[in-house]
Formats: sequence, structure tokens, C-alpha cells
Amino acid sequence: MSKFSPIPDETSNALLKPAAESIGNSAGTIFDAAFNLILSPLKKYNIRKDYELKDYANKISTNISSIPENNRDPSKLNLVLKAVDDSKFRLDEEDMRTAFARLIAQGLDNRVNDNFYPAYSDILSSMSVKEAKLIRKIYSNYHHRVPTEETCAKNTHGSRRGLLAKTYLFDNSEDGTGELDIPIDLLQHSGLIRVYDNQWLTGDHYMTLYNSYEEKWRYANKTNVLNISSDETLEFIEGYVMFTDFGDSFANFIL
Repeated sequence: MSKFSPIPDETSNALLKPAAESIGNSAGTIFDAAFNLILSPLKKYNIRKDYELKDYANKISTNISSIPENNRDPSKLNLVLKAVDDSKFRLDEEDMRTAFARLIAQGLDNRVNDNFYPAYSDILSSMSVKEAKLIRKIYSNYHHRVPTEETCAKNTHGSRRGLLAKTYLFDNSEDGTGELDIPIDLLQHSGLIRVYDNQWLTGDHYMTLYNSYEEKWRYANKTNVLNISSDETLEFIEGYVMFTDFGDSFANFIL
């Protein structure tokens, strides 16, 4: 392939050319033309900053270069170009540039691209940075699962009232701010995760997280910091979050 220049700039061309040459002459020509068609107007009309496009080019090059040459495969080029088009208005955030660059490269890797679906770029293009970061955080957790806790007061009639926001017990931190509730709902709506309440994860790793959280609040509540009345008892509802099969595959493509 003689050239590969998604952005008509010598620096960007230099970044991308070495990684793309091994894809093949015909595919490279199509790739070159399509990238220019999709991304050049963004620079021309100042929709995207020059450094954003150069950084995107560099990330794509780095990801393609990491694929062994005999595994670089242009058979999914139409879906790769769809991903490029879907990315064009999401390049202002580095996390999104990173995710799309990874997705594009995975689409050119014959070890994984049999599972490269057009829905991946659709979902990523409409995803907030908060959702993308949350996917990474869930994925980095033990076995890609996150235990959850709801802290309640239960009265003698069996009724419960919530005392704290649902808390997500990540391996190295916990989040009980309530700020993850909407991103969690959105990821669930997209079919990427499942949320289980009043069901729990077994195994020493997860039980340690559940027990540590519950013991902390039982101890704190000795001074009734949770304002539980005399006819109420402290109760915890354990749950967890995990990827669906679709979500696990999607995460593998963008992380």
C-alpha cells in the first residue's frame, strides 16, 4: 500500500503509514480515501482540533502495529470504516479516541474479528465517557464482577427504607455516591451488563468485600449514625453487577 493518510497532514500520515502498509494495497487505498472523506471536513471546519486528530491517528497506528503482520486482515474493512464514521463526533475526549482506536484495530485482527459486530460502534458512539470509564472499571474487577450493597432499616412489620445509596464494591475502592446509578442503568439498557439484587457472589474474594462493608457500618451504627429508630434493625441487601456475553465481548474490543 503506497499511502495511508486519514488526516491530510504529513505528521499524521507518517504516524499511520507504517502500521497500515501490511493490510494490502487495495484495502489500503479504500481505507485512505474513506478516512480522508470522513475526517478531513472535521479539521477543515474546526469541528475537531488538530491535536485530537493527530492523537487519534497515533492511537490507531499503535494498535494496528501491535497486531502481528500475518494476522492483519482487511476482510471486515466495511465495518471498520463504519466505526471510523461513527467516531467522528466523539474525538474530543481522549477516552473515546482510545476506545475507538482499539475497536478499529480489533476489526483488522483475524484472531478476533469474526466477532466484530456493527452494533459495537453504534453503542460506543452514543456512550458517555462516564459509561466508558465504568466499563473499564468493571472489566478490571475480579472476574469482571462487582459486588453491591444496599443498606436499609427494617421495621417490625417487615417494611424497609433505604439509608444509603447503593454501594459498588470495586476491588480497590467503593462507590456509594449514587453517581453510578444512571451509567449503570444506561449500560443495562444497552444490553452490556446485568444487575442482580438480593443475589450474591460466592467465593472468598467477594465474601471479604461484602463482610468488610457490613462490619464497617455495623460498627459505625453503634452510635446510631444512620438514625435507625428503636423498632428498626439494620439490614444489608447484597447484589452484584456483571457483563452479559455481549457486554464481555464488547469490552474485549474496546479495552
